[in-house]
Amino acid sequence: MKQTSNDTHYFLWGLASEINFSEQYGVKRARDAVSDHTHDKKYAGVKMARSMSPRPLMAAWQYAQGLAWLLGDKTVDVSHLQTIIPHVLAHRSKFSNDFKNSHTGDVRKDYQELHLAKTLVKEYFEGTYTNSVLKVKSAIEAIQKGQKINAKGADHPLVRQLDYWNQNMPQSNI
Repeated sequence: MKQTSNDTHYFLWGLASEINFSEQYGVKRARDAVSDHTHDKKYAGVKMARSMSPRPLMAAWQYAQGLAWLLGDKTVDVSHLQTIIPHVLAHRSKFSNDFKNSHTGDVRKDYQELHLAKTLVKEYFEGTYTNSVLKVKSAIEAIQKGQKINAKGADHPLVRQLDYWNQNMPQSNI
């Protein structure tokens, strides 16, 4: 998959929306239990015991910028975020018991939380991000052109949130 400079933002926004949104609760709050809705089972949110504030994700972005700079790269790409985000998640997150139990027997080099965070990011990148990034790009392009989003067939929480905002915002604010 060819990456544009915006792919890094889509990667981060998509992960945040999966962690912080569920079919059962809508926008999750920290105290909400893990969703048992079957629709949510394919997203990262059911692997997290609670939602996340924006601060860890902002920190991940800043650390990814630092990593890119140290490596001499001109822009932050998805690989920088894939390297950094597990460390932020391991430090700031609480994983669901089901996710922990499903990886209890894994052979690992890292402590449990970091191993779980790396697994989560790998599954997210290879799964829902890769499958939904084109729909996210199409939705954002429509918004930029002042058009309504065609969210039919777009199941990702980020596209659904963009569609909601797009449908409920006055045209002059788009």
